[in-house]
Amino acid sequence: MNTNILVSLLVIGLAATAIGGSMTGAFFSSAQTSTGNTITAGTIDLTVNGESPLQSKVVNLPDLKPGYERNVTKILKVTNNPSNAWMQIANIADIVGNHKMDAQIYYYLTVCQDTNNNNVCDTGETNTSSYMDKDKETLATLNGKWIELWKDLPPNTQLIVIQNFHFNESAGNEYQGDQITFTENFAAYQLEAPTPTGNILYLENKDATTWTNITDGMSGTLAYNSAGPTFDYTFTGQGLQASTDYCLIYYADTWAGNNPGAFIADMTTDGTGAVTKTGSAALGISLPTLPDPRYPAGAKIWLVPCSDYNSNTRTTGPITTWDPTKFLFENNPILINYKYTP
Repeated sequence: MNTNILVSLLVIGLAATAIGGSMTGAFFSSAQTSTGNTITAGTIDLTVNGESPLQSKVVNLPDLKPGYERNVTKILKVTNNPSNAWMQIANIADIVGNHKMDAQIYYYLTVCQDTNNNNVCDTGETNTSSYMDKDKETLATLNGKWIELWKDLPPNTQLIVIQNFHFNESAGNEYQGDQITFTENFAAYQLEAPTPTGNILYLENKDATTWTNITDGMSGTLAYNSAGPTFDYTFTGQGLQASTDYCLIYYADTWAGNNPGAFIADMTTDGTGAVTKTGSAALGISLPTLPDPRYPAGAKIWLVPCSDYNSNTRTTGPITTWDPTKFLFENNPILINYKYTP
């Protein structure tokens, strides 16, 4: 029996050797070689009012009086590659007077993609940011913050940015003759790049009637990753209710935020109302995500007392009590984008 097995194995081995030998030159073949292959880095060139680099003053508003409104139009274009376009107002300073006139100048944006290149925002082209409301933000509240103008702007397509400056009609005589100066920064980033905010979201509580920030020291900062299998974050808050449980959530419009919404984290403030928490949330979704009507512009991130949120499920909520003076909301006009990559 053992002999038969050995013979069988020997026969099989010889057969395999014979087959292998016959395969060596039995098939037709063809080979090609490619030489001189190159990789060239892409380019993103942003022009503002046709200038690159930008050297002209883009805002000059002499003799602005309380109640007056002035519009300043800029035309942006990015060549060669689709990009996300941003702008920033920064370095505000009093150069005549010292009454902080920037807190009396309301600021508002209208943005449109000029698809027919006629230098005008025609009907159907306007894309006014729905999270930046007229006469709610001042130059002072926006100082240093980046404003997202357009996501995925096609190359060689004009973006018309109309800035509205409105001098508060309630400003007093002390502002006569005052003058402020400021910087405007414009940036275009490739679609996959992090935001110019460095993935930082500022949160504030709001006046329920005017929907403006309440300057009472209650605020928060959220640092986060723009993509990954988990939503990684560090949240720092101050001025909150002392020794209180708070929930950090993705609020997806409409009321009560569970469209779909998501629970991110809970945390407890110390005796002074301060809190810091670092963690990773396995959300399993991108922020924002459908059917949230903010998709794909960005997601709202709120910090709310857990007592006002159905946090038992640790999934989607919803908000159960509306008390905005105790909530922290994304500070206009920034929303966040996070891409879930399993």
